[in-house]
Amino acid sequence: MPGKDSHGAPVDLWADPVPVAVYGWALATSGGQDNFEQGRDQTTTLLDLLVPPGVTGGHRDQWTILGQLFEQDGDLDDYNHGPFGYTPGGRIRLKKVKG
Repeated sequence: MPGKDSHGAPVDLWADPVPVAVYGWALATSGGQDNFEQGRDQTTTLLDLLVPPGVTGGHRDQWTILGQLFEQDGDLDDYNHGPFGYTPGGRIRLKKVKG
């Protein structure tokens, strides 16, 4: 959510955290290319958050998993509209960059 600091410059703001029940999470098996710069020590961690129907989120929402803060990378992958008559939920890609 965009906001402004005391000098009027744009800053990112987030609402207060709320607990969300999820099925689980796992390290992502594939992801995009990292931008590497010479002399920069950077690590990127990607997680797939598996969520039940009704859980949503927006690009750049923040999620805390086991005390670590991640940022949502893109929109929900919604698997609830298949041909088999059930709603399994979806997947949310999370990303954490250090360095």
